Amino acid sequence: MKILYRISLLFLVAAAFFYLGIVVKSTNGFQKGKENPMMESESLVRANEANDKINNNADNTKTKANANINTKTEEQQTNSYEAVSVKEESRISASTIYVVHSIQKDTGQTETAQESVPVRYIGLSREELITELQQYSMSPTLEDQERGFLSASLESFSSEKVIVSKIYETKEAEKDTYFFLVAENHKVTVYCSDQKTVYMNTEIPMDMLPEEIQNEILDTKCIEGEAELYNFLESYSS
Repeated sequence: MKILYRISLLFLVAAAFFYLGIVVKSTNGFQKGKENPMMESESLVRANEANDKINNNADNTKTKANANINTKTEEQQTNSYEAVSVKEESRISASTIYVVHSIQKDTGQTETAQESVPVRYIGLSREELITELQQYSMSPTLEDQERGFLSASLESFSSEKVIVSKIYETKEAEKDTYFFLVAENHKVTVYCSDQKTVYMNTEIPMDMLPEEIQNEILDTKCIEGEAELYNFLESYSS
């Protein structure tokens, strides 16, 4: 019996050790299985951080590129504005080519002539020349008046070349060829043959004329024909 009892006891001890070994292995396996998800989570976090860093670097690069593009665009616009300003500030000089187109309104015939730049136009900008031509249209020279001058305008403008148009209208033959000169406001005024219609207000002062001519005008001086009239006016115009 003692032998049997000892054998049973040994068998129980062996079984106990065997069971304990199984439990220990299961616990270690569980711990290892528990550690693997934690390691995977840490790897995922690191991967996300790396992606975020790459995306941030890409965004920064894109932002810098856009900033460089905007800066270049602003520089180009500034250069364009400066070029336009320089062009608008072009002025006439003594070396500027001055061309006049003389246009007959009734026939459409055009004559082109290159002339010397009028001294009063030197140094003028485009807008200033336009203003000067408008003033000239209101008070042209006697020569232009005789040719039937109507108006003057600017065709093209640059510091190298200026083109001006002058429009004329051919005068019809006058039925009345007599003109009368009278003194008004200490200046000479020209009337048509009816002595009622003003033909021209001149800037010729009476006191600048010879005494004999003054007396003739005070008595209403008569001149025959436009040619004689303009010869007289040119002779005494300042």
